[in-house]
Amino acid sequence: MQKLMLLFFALICFTGANAQISFKDQLEVAKLDIVKETLEFLSTDTSTFKNVHSNNCSNCKSYEDLKKFATDNNLLNAVKNVIDPLLTLKIDTAPDKWSESLLLFKQQAHDKITTGSGKEKRKKMAGYNDYVASLNKIVKEVVPDEEPSAVLVQNSSRATKPETKNSSGDSTVKNNPASAANNFLSSLWIPYSIAAILLGLVIYLVIKNNELKKRKAYYKKMFNDTSPELNEKNKRISELSGKNEKLIKELSDARQLQKNSDKMIQSLEAKKNQLPDNLQMETPQKTTRAPATKPFVQKPKQPLATLKFAKYADMGDGFSNAELLDKPDDETIFEISTLSNNTGEFKITGNRNAQKYALSNAQYFLGIACLYDSFPFENATIQTDSPGIIKLNGGKWTITTPAKISFV
Repeated sequence: MQKLMLLFFALICFTGANAQISFKDQLEVAKLDIVKETLEFLSTDTSTFKNVHSNNCSNCKSYEDLKKFATDNNLLNAVKNVIDPLLTLKIDTAPDKWSESLLLFKQQAHDKITTGSGKEKRKKMAGYNDYVASLNKIVKEVVPDEEPSAVLVQNSSRATKPETKNSSGDSTVKNNPASAANNFLSSLWIPYSIAAILLGLVIYLVIKNNELKKRKAYYKKMFNDTSPELNEKNKRISELSGKNEKLIKELSDARQLQKNSDKMIQSLEAKKNQLPDNLQMETPQKTTRAPATKPFVQKPKQPLATLKFAKYADMGDGFSNAELLDKPDDETIFEISTLSNNTGEFKITGNRNAQKYALSNAQYFLGIACLYDSFPFENATIQTDSPGIIKLNGGKWTITTPAKISFV
C-alpha cells in the first residue's frame, strides 16, 4: 500500500513537471501543423498537380512524413520550395517574442503557396478560407504555461498588426489575448484529471488487494481445516499399502506352495504307475502261501480286524497293500480296518496334526477316497459320518464305497 501511494504522488509530480516544460513543444507542434495544413491545401490545386491521390496527411507526425506525403502525391518541388525552407525557420521562444515569431512563421508558410507568379489563383480556390481559418486556429491554441506569459501575449500582440490582410483581402488574422488566457486556464485541468484517474486506480488496487487478502485468509483456513483429514487419509493409505504388500507376499508364498504340491503330486503319480508291476511279482508268493495258511488262520481269527494306516489313496481308486503302515504318524490320514475275508473299511484319523495335513490339499488327499457336501475350511475338524468300504484285489485294496465325511 505504501508503494502504491508513493507511485501515486510521483506520477502527480511527473505530470506537473511535464506541464511546466511543454510550451516549447507546443511551438514545435504548431510549426509542424502549419506546414501540414499548407501541404494539404496545396494538394487541392488540381490544375497544377494532376496526379494527387490524397488531400489528407492524417498520419504525418514529422517532417519526414510530410516529405513522403508530398512525394507520394506528386507535389512537384513542394519539398524543395515549401518544406525545406520552412524547416530552417526557427520560432523564438522568448516570453515577449514567441507570439510574434509564430505569426510570422504562419504568414511565411501562407505566402510560400499563395504569393508569386501563378500562385495568386489559389486564394480563389474553394478551400482557401478553411485553410486560413485552420492556420489561425493553430496559432490561437498555443498557450504558455505560466500566467505572466499571457500578459506577454497581450504586449506582443500590440506590437503586431491587429489585422493582417492578404493581398486578395479574403482573410484576416486576429490575435485575441483574452482567448489565449482562457485556453491557458482550460489547460490547467489536465494534470488534475490525470491525478484523479490515478487516485481512482489506487483506490481500485487497494480494494483488489483487500479482496486478495481475504481470499488468502479463506484458503489458508481451509487448508488448516483439511490438513488433519488429509493426514489421516495419508496414514490410512500407508496402512493399506503395507497390507497390500503383505498380501502380495502371501500370494507369492501360496503360489510357491502350489508349485511344490504339484511337484509332489507328479512324484506320487510316478510312483503309483510303478507299483502294479512290483505288486504283481509278489502276488504269486501270497497266493501260493494262501492255501496252506488259510484253513489255519481263517477259522479262529475271522471276526478279528487288523488296523492299518495310510497317508492317502496312493493307487488312485484304492490303497496299496504293501504301503500300509502298522503305526500312525502326523501324516497318516486314513485308519484302515481289514478282515481276513479280504474286505475292510476305512475312516479319517482323529489325529489333529494329520487332519491339518489333509486340509492343506483336501482335493488331493480326500477327493478320491471321500465324499463331502460342505467346502473344507482352515482349522476344521474332519468327522467321518460313514466309513468307506474296501476290497482286496491282488495287491490293492480297491475302494468300492467312498467314506462320507463332513467338516465341523
